[in-house]
Amino acid sequence: GGARSPIIRFGRYLEKRGLWDSAQEDELRKSERKRAIKALNDAERVAPPHPRHLFTDVYDELPWLLEMQQKQLKEHLLRYASHYKDISAQHVEGM
Repeated sequence: GGARSPIIRFGRYLEKRGLWDSAQEDELRKSERKRAIKALNDAERVAPPHPRHLFTDVYDELPWLLEMQQKQLKEHLLRYASHYKDISAQHVEGM
């Protein structure tokens, strides 16, 4: 339960020492909820990343297995393009 949670235990520790209280907790939760909702809304307005970034964000040189997966994804996206209207043909060809 809660007694095992380090976050809850630390909160109790701070409360016992007068460094934290439920009003501060409520205010923090409200403000962070607003920040999280804003971040989600902002992220929804950003264009989706290019599909090739699924493969280029970690390695300088792709391992053979990822090269194969990238080729398979490109073939899949080309074959079933009507199901992926949010991915442009330019993006698929650029993979």
